[in-house]
Amino acid sequence: MNSTLHVQITGLGRTIANLETLTNAADAALWRSASEVLRERAYVTATGAVRVSVDWSPFVDRDDDLVALDVHIADEREKGDSRDAASFVELFFHDLFLLLNLAVPGSFGGVIVILADGEHRASEVTLSARVFEYAWATATRNGGPSIAPLPLADVIRWYDALQMGTQQIATTDVTKALFVLLQLARAEENESTSVLLLGQALEALSEGAPQFFELRDAIVHGTAPVLHPMADDALDDRVDDASIELVNAADLAASIVVNAIQARVRLA
Repeated sequence: MNSTLHVQITGLGRTIANLETLTNAADAALWRSASEVLRERAYVTATGAVRVSVDWSPFVDRDDDLVALDVHIADEREKGDSRDAASFVELFFHDLFLLLNLAVPGSFGGVIVILADGEHRASEVTLSARVFEYAWATATRNGGPSIAPLPLADVIRWYDALQMGTQQIATTDVTKALFVLLQLARAEENESTSVLLLGQALEALSEGAPQFFELRDAIVHGTAPVLHPMADDALDDRVDDASIELVNAADLAASIVVNAIQARVRLA
């Protein structure tokens, strides 16, 4: 059973402008590579594979923050159901998000709208690459954990060896960390939540960060400052110190997590 879904992606482009000089060449090379090594992914099920394929050439020479794609689904299952197509395409873009951002942190994110027949919205998902960008910026600024572009083909080879397939519950320490990164990509930006989730990723990867864990534990046990959702320092100048502590902790943890996963790719 073959089908085609139309996808529109908006909100492309990096969050941190001062990273662009560092990343422009890496981003361009990444999309050229994607056109060669990331044209199709196969999801193997008990009754057959579901293959999702796309032509990435619109990304190579894009000049705005909107890209339209046709995504092709070949459902080889014994009892394939066309209603599942959007789910497999959505999973494909979650995989894509991790693969691209592990290769070149911050290279891909946006609002992904999946149209069932070119008109009716089947699914919409927002994936923000901010955690990857903050991680790279923190590592670059502070001389911290080493983060650098990796060959996309190497990342794909390592990722496929994890054999995650269609699983929706993490079964290994590395997949726990990857799912945490996806959770953060899907969520609104919130430093306290980021600290909690990144703490889970650090523990899964057996990475130490004593001061970070002290703050994480303080949030868990209710002893850390709780900020008003406005967090407006014009109304209360104490907000700055409390907010900066959370931001710095989350950014440092993100850089350690991304570095730790990239290190595993290099060793594979």
